[in-house]
Amino acid sequence: MPGNLITFLGVLLAGLTAVILTFKMRGRLREAGEREGRLRAFMREQSNAIRAMARETLHLRRHVGKATREIESLSQDYVALKEKVKQAEGVDRRLYVLDDRRTQVDTEFIISMAHPNYKRHVSPKATAALSMAWSTGRRYVVWAVDKDRALDKINARMPKEQGYVICAVAQRDGDG
Repeated sequence: MPGNLITFLGVLLAGLTAVILTFKMRGRLREAGEREGRLRAFMREQSNAIRAMARETLHLRRHVGKATREIESLSQDYVALKEKVKQAEGVDRRLYVLDDRRTQVDTEFIISMAHPNYKRHVSPKATAALSMAWSTGRRYVVWAVDKDRALDKINARMPKEQGYVICAVAQRDGDG
């Protein structure tokens, strides 16, 4: 019987060891499950954070694209305005006074005059700028009682027969 006892004790010891190892393994499995749960929760948080960052990145990329298009549009507008300013600076805005004689009943008229062939017909030695000013038109201040007298005055100085052309006539108020 002693051999059976030793076998029995060996089997008992092996069973107890198996039970103890099983409890330890269950504890480790529980810890591993908890760790796995924490890791899954952490991964969900990270995934949600990455998605939020991706949405924000997409929003920012769209915002940058819109800002870039707006900058390009403003740049084009700037170039166009710069060109308009250059053209406006090239326009002669001077007013020439036909004569300074006037009475209290005279009205001020602004008469635009042009001469398309000023250099050829009037002054062959005229500069290019003067010739251009005449081809685009010059504005004269004329004081007269009425429009007809103002036209008579301007025609006396710059007759139609010599190629001068009246482009516009405007009467100005006394506030002018």
